[in-house]
Amino acid sequence: MLKNFKRRVNRQNNNPPITGEGIQNLLNILTLFFIKLPTINKIIDKLNDGYNVILDRYVYSNMAHQGGKWKTKEERDEMYNWLSKLEFDLLELPKADIKVFLHMPYNAINKLKAGRIEKLDQNEEDKEHLLNAENAYKEIAKKYNFYTIECTDNKRI
Repeated sequence: MLKNFKRRVNRQNNNPPITGEGIQNLLNILTLFFIKLPTINKIIDKLNDGYNVILDRYVYSNMAHQGGKWKTKEERDEMYNWLSKLEFDLLELPKADIKVFLHMPYNAINKLKAGRIEKLDQNEEDKEHLLNAENAYKEIAKKYNFYTIECTDNKRI
């Protein structure tokens, strides 16, 4: 997967979007990638062995949570494109055949969190981040042709 990585990086003409908090956001993206690298190799092995693999978090989840940190749609689109090139083109992660977005609106998420025993993480406690990430997920679902399933009906889960 990482073969010829240096050569591919050196050929890239697209720079990552760096504005304000952008450098820290990009470091977070790269850190998350290297944390999940051992799992990614297992996924690739299973795919090569003919298995179907279903994931609940992948490149697009990273895009959405990072996208929630960028202020303008233009910056988010630039980051989505950059992250797509990084993870799919440079790092050669396998692309999903089918992508499904299970849309759970913020208000419904709060109802589910109310009964949760585990402590919420920093992002889960941040209303603004959750609303921004939800909007980023909607943008990504449209941009990358996800099937969208609404998980609420008339404010009922």
